[in-house]
Amino acid sequence: MAYATILLHLGNDDRHRVRLQIAVELAHRFDAFLDVLYPGAAEEGTAAVEEDVRRICSDCSYSWTVADGEPLDLLTRHAGFADLVVLGQSDPERDDEAVPARLADRLPLDIACPVLIVPHQGAIATPGQHLLLAWKNCREAGRAVRDALPFLRAADRVTVLSVGVDSSDESELTRLSVFLARHGVEADVHPESWSDGEAGEAILAVARVVECDGIVMGAYGHSRLRDKVLGSATHTVLGQMHLPVLMSH
Repeated sequence: MAYATILLHLGNDDRHRVRLQIAVELAHRFDAFLDVLYPGAAEEGTAAVEEDVRRICSDCSYSWTVADGEPLDLLTRHAGFADLVVLGQSDPERDDEAVPARLADRLPLDIACPVLIVPHQGAIATPGQHLLLAWKNCREAGRAVRDALPFLRAADRVTVLSVGVDSSDESELTRLSVFLARHGVEADVHPESWSDGEAGEAILAVARVVECDGIVMGAYGHSRLRDKVLGSATHTVLGQMHLPVLMSH
């Protein structure tokens, strides 16, 4: 798999330039076309955002689309023709229609490609030098690994954090390491394994300890209703993330 088309969601919010710069750097890294989508046809500030796009995207292939409609619906339709989507984490402190609440945790469920979510605060670097891979032998995590292979192959370092795996069961992690190596990815396994109930906190804590610049993980390993009632690693990471997260469902 390669990322030939990257879909970027932009709005007239304070962090649109951060997402734009990351998306442009990824377009250069993967030699990809950048499809910039701006929901809000008559929104004030559209011209200023378009000027930022023209300036920052001047040395890459891109398109600029202004569309009227609900962002989730627009992104879902456009994502059918993309290999990777870049969008922002919503800010719980602000009622910002430019990045609607829960957009980041709803979109991965509705599309077939991975989603790279950029935090709403902090100095954020383009991910890919050192990635943390949150692993559990389930469909969602397996999908995330395969969707992230272009990132993983290009990374200088990949650290695997096992979630819900018995730390004494080395065979499963060995098989994962062999699988990754066959795809050209050399990975180190973090020495600790964490239970499902602590997964979200563990992912973020280990990310800080190993000083990675991005996280790869599956989104929603249970039904959405169960996740809403019991809480989940997805909700925890999306609510408290401090670095970009690549998610797949």
